[in-house]
Amino acid sequence: MNNAGNFYAGFFEELSPDEVRSQVETLLFGPMNVTCAALPQMRRQRSGLVLTISSTAGITGQAFCTAYAAAKFGVEGWMQSLAPEVHQFGIRTMLVEPGFFRTELFTPDSTTFAKPSIADYAEQTRETATAWSGMSGKQGGAPVKLASAIVVLRSVEVSDMSSPSSQEKSTPIRLASIPHLVPP
Repeated sequence: MNNAGNFYAGFFEELSPDEVRSQVETLLFGPMNVTCAALPQMRRQRSGLVLTISSTAGITGQAFCTAYAAAKFGVEGWMQSLAPEVHQFGIRTMLVEPGFFRTELFTPDSTTFAKPSIADYAEQTRETATAWSGMSGKQGGAPVKLASAIVVLRSVEVSDMSSPSSQEKSTPIRLASIPHLVPP
């Protein structure tokens, strides 16, 4: 399971190139490196599951999330491309786009807010950083419930799903989870 996470939050113009690179390094290259190390063993055993935690930000971007969304869009494209490459070896892929769950994402150790440096963004930056910091630990989703849903989906064979074509069988299984839709 690939679940590297941190968050450089801010308007694109206020994020430094190093912050953007660091975001992509963690969220995209981190999972790629782990997967690269695991694939030889999976190929040898002719089975495996590459499960990668993405984000709804990898499906649709939003203001104040440009670096994060860019990295997560990269994760989505990489996993979509990896699926047909490894399918021939019995290796499956799964993308999980969890939404807002009570994780440590909004804690000071995990989130770096851009410093207000452009007057046009300053007020919005302060308001957004304050609001998002206040959400830490109060997100609607319970990680234990999501983990249970992932365990169930992990055991689902692609052939069990109504995917008749070879192309469809080699696309990643997706769990786009909105916190209140994950069963208790």
